[in-house]
Amino acid sequence: MSRRRRRVRNRLGGGAPMLKMTALMDIFSTLLLFLLKSFVADGQSGTVTPGVTLPSSISQSTAWDAPVIAVTNRFISLEGEVMAESPTALASSQLRVEPLYRALVTLREQNEQHPDFEARLVVQGDRGIEFRLLQRVMYTGQIAGFTDVSLAVIHDEAVPEVAMSGETDS
Repeated sequence: MSRRRRRVRNRLGGGAPMLKMTALMDIFSTLLLFLLKSFVADGQSGTVTPGVTLPSSISQSTAWDAPVIAVTNRFISLEGEVMAESPTALASSQLRVEPLYRALVTLREQNEQHPDFEARLVVQGDRGIEFRLLQRVMYTGQIAGFTDVSLAVIHDEAVPEVAMSGETDS
C-alpha cells in the first residue's frame, strides 16, 4: 500500500484506533477514588450515623462487622432505618423497645441459618443520651437473642490523668 493511501485511510478513520488520553484519565480517576473510598485497612467499616457524636475511649479493640443500632435524643435506628422515637421509648413503662425488638428478632431469624452468623450488635450511642435509653436499647438487643453488644467509640490516644483517691498534689 502506498504512503498516500495510508495517509488518506488514517484521516478517514481506517487506521489503528488511537485511545484518547482524557477518557483514560477519567476512568483511572474514578477507579482510584472508588478504591480509596472503599478501602479500610483493618477490614472493618466505621461509618457513624449522622446526628451521633460518639464518646471517646482509649480502648484498643476493633469494631465488629455487625448490625448497627444508632441512638440519639431524637430516634433509635437499626441499620439506618428509624425504629422508634427516643422520647417515646423513654416514656414507655416497658424496658423493651418493641419496634426495635421485632426488627432484631426478624434479623436474627433471617441470619441464624448462615454458618458464620454471630449474634452481635454494635450500638452507636450519642454522648448526650440518657443512660436509661442506652440501657433499654441494650436490654432489647439481649432479649432479641443478640448476646454480644459492643459500644462504638472514637479512639483517643491520650490517656486521661486521673488522681487516685487519697492522693494529694504535693
